[in-house]
Amino acid sequence: MKQAIVQILSGAYSLIIRATGLTQNIDLAVPTSAPTSGQVLRASSATTLEWATIATGGGTVTSVEVTAPSSEFNVTGSPVTTNGSIAIAWKNQAQNTVLAAPSSGTGAPTFRTLDSSDIPALDAGKITSGTFAIARLPVGTTGTTVAAGNDSRFHVQNTDTGTSSASFAVNNTGTGFRIVDMSGAMAVRNLANTGLADIICYNLTVQGTQTIVNSEQVEIADNIIRLNSNFTGSNPTEDGGIEVNRGTLATARFYWSETTQKFMSGLAGAEKAVVSIVTQDITNASLSSGVYTWAHGLGRKPLLWSVWDNNGDGVLIQPNTVNANTMTFNFAGQTLTGTWTLVAAG
Repeated sequence: MKQAIVQILSGAYSLIIRATGLTQNIDLAVPTSAPTSGQVLRASSATTLEWATIATGGGTVTSVEVTAPSSEFNVTGSPVTTNGSIAIAWKNQAQNTVLAAPSSGTGAPTFRTLDSSDIPALDAGKITSGTFAIARLPVGTTGTTVAAGNDSRFHVQNTDTGTSSASFAVNNTGTGFRIVDMSGAMAVRNLANTGLADIICYNLTVQGTQTIVNSEQVEIADNIIRLNSNFTGSNPTEDGGIEVNRGTLATARFYWSETTQKFMSGLAGAEKAVVSIVTQDITNASLSSGVYTWAHGLGRKPLLWSVWDNNGDGVLIQPNTVNANTMTFNFAGQTLTGTWTLVAAG
């Protein structure tokens, strides 16, 4: 095998041909015309060269093959060796997965569940569903916080319509109580609704016709209990007092009788007038010619009487007269030192 370099000169054109493996004693005929732009010199026969334009594009493809990640795509129709088409389709993926790069570091994207690091900080306006834990919310009473406690922003005052629930719990996470509807009556019961709860208040006004106290012990700080307090005027007709329940036995009573104008006591239906004791303080100036007339007001003649001097010693003085409303004592010949006391019972 030999190599040869041949230089062909033709007018203004010069062509250098480099050939290998030439056969001895072969003459090459070159074209006499000038080439046009884009033409090349090629052999038209074993001994002749010509100018020719090389066509672009075209050609023959014998096989086309497509590959794709097998976990994400299905590829059908590959390879194409003569004619046909290749189809690429997504594979089915599990719910709530996304095509994303690894949650840390770098790598090819795959289908996976979202990680908290995948989600950027969002403006509150973009969060339109779900529930926030109260610990994550600013709680208070200002316009920029969430309402809590007795904040008036919970509702418009004086527009409450009540609740359809039969009970309402107060402090339901602690030692609270419950307000319960019991056939139209309000009951204050313990939080578990298994019994009644205590009530502590300042002033209590009860209006109605009946007050029932089922208690083992009643303590009243006031030293006077007023009965028949709703009466006005000067002609009372109702008796007033207390009575003691004795089961199947007759009730015991103590009361003021407007009929007898006396306190009465005893078993119901057989009460007797209570002995009244009245006293009167006098001094020497109270006497008129040594006599004192006492309007005791018992309404009946006293059965017992006594006179006490200023030292608390009894003095034997008999009344001159004893009537249903007055008694007369004669202290003639005596000087009352200090204050003396008259006592009558009847």
